[in-house]
Amino acid sequence: FHIKDNDPDLRKVEKDVMVPKYMRELSHKVDCAQQVENFNNCCKNTGSGKWKGFKIVSACRAENNAMMECMNEKFLDPEFYEKCKQLYLSDKRLFKMTGVSVKIFLKRLKTST
Repeated sequence: FHIKDNDPDLRKVEKDVMVPKYMRELSHKVDCAQQVENFNNCCKNTGSGKWKGFKIVSACRAENNAMMECMNEKFLDPEFYEKCKQLYLSDKRLFKMTGVSVKIFLKRLKTST
């Protein structure tokens, strides 16, 4: 959706990098949080030792697929793109007004969950 976005307020780097970063963070921490937690728990509980990485690939395949399906669904949703774009623009405006370089977006996520 960022390719079709003709918003003159956004630069190319904001459309290609910053808004997708917000989309990834929001889907990871809020919308797909249960699937991410299931995948993390599977990875933690899968074996140990030299071949742990290879064991995770096969043991946690279902959890990984569920997590990726949820995140891909969010990335293809135009309403979700607009929501994240508005969050980014509001944070950008707030940063320009105050000059405070605090990750307001991440703080907002922590308080909303």
